[in-house]
Amino acid sequence: MKRLLLLCLSVVTLFSAQAQNQTQGGSNAALDFFGKMDSSDYNRVYVGYNPVNLKWNDFDSLIGDALPFKNGLTVGYLHASNILKGVPLYIEYGGNLMYTFGKDSYSDEYDGDLYKEVIKANLFSVNVPVSLSLRLSFNDNKMSITPYLGLNFRVNLAGNLKYTSKERYYDYYDDVYVTDEDSYKVNLFDEDDMDDSAVKRFQIGFNCGVGFTYAKYSLGVGYTTDFSSLIKAGDEDFELKGKLNVVMISLGYNF
Repeated sequence: MKRLLLLCLSVVTLFSAQAQNQTQGGSNAALDFFGKMDSSDYNRVYVGYNPVNLKWNDFDSLIGDALPFKNGLTVGYLHASNILKGVPLYIEYGGNLMYTFGKDSYSDEYDGDLYKEVIKANLFSVNVPVSLSLRLSFNDNKMSITPYLGLNFRVNLAGNLKYTSKERYYDYYDDVYVTDEDSYKVNLFDEDDMDDSAVKRFQIGFNCGVGFTYAKYSLGVGYTTDFSSLIKAGDEDFELKGKLNVVMISLGYNF
């Protein structure tokens, strides 16, 4: 992922330098190509759906559902500021609120006896993405394709786990089936609740994607993967690290 980031940054930097040289050096090829494209600043409000995966560095199949984050919902705003006159190259920045959630369950039934356990997790976060983008317009600027790449900064505000268990077994003494149920919540940021493996408040990651715009409406597909861990467990000799991977499918309105 680091190699991909360096490659993308190198390509964008090379393009920016070349476009700058062509603009200043007397060659009108870039201006002729980009001059017909809209390079004005713009704003966007959007909502999104986020398939989410918490990826562990080891024993992923065994502990992957300990924090069963699987889905997310997002609402956000971004501003795109042009950084090269005559060329639709932008710095995009803004913020969004993301609610991440999911559940996992386990059940076992044998000869009338039943044991069932359900784990539900949720996390409320603020994301601040900062990206470099290139808006390629066509059809008299009514339509555009905008690839982007950059960094994402996340602050986790609140989150918890809820455990629910149900057990049914036969009481031979009273000759009846007995059902026991139990439920309790765990604060994801409490070291005692999480056995010294509390969720971290801050992560930084890489994001990339592409947006499609028609008139003032946009459809976006993006991907974010964290550099820093959301959660750590174990000790120095055997440390487990979980990092969050997020897909963004968004609908937005430009103004």
